[in-house]
Amino acid sequence: MSDDLDALERRIDLLRAQVRTAARAREAALARELRGQLRKAERAWDTLVSAPPQVAARPGEQEGRVAVPVRERVHRALTLLGVPAAGRLVVSVHDAFFAETAAQLAAHHAEA
Repeated sequence: MSDDLDALERRIDLLRAQVRTAARAREAALARELRGQLRKAERAWDTLVSAPPQVAARPGEQEGRVAVPVRERVHRALTLLGVPAAGRLVVSVHDAFFAETAAQLAAHHAEA
């Protein structure tokens, strides 16, 4: 991701310089086109920066799937429940609402 960000930042810097040059030369059509490209590059940069980090898949997980920390899973489930609850209920609620597949749900309950 860092290489992609670096490349986008270089592209954004270049486009900004080109927009300034076109504006100084009073080339409105070119400046407008370059500003459109600049906005597109900035949106791509925003998307890369705000994307959740990819984690290596553990055995049995899908490749490239982002692992949600346990704390976040508990928070999600407790938010849905709205009250303190036992661990087993928290796990069941989280799995019911946020599980990827039925197979993962079944495998988890077999362990519990």
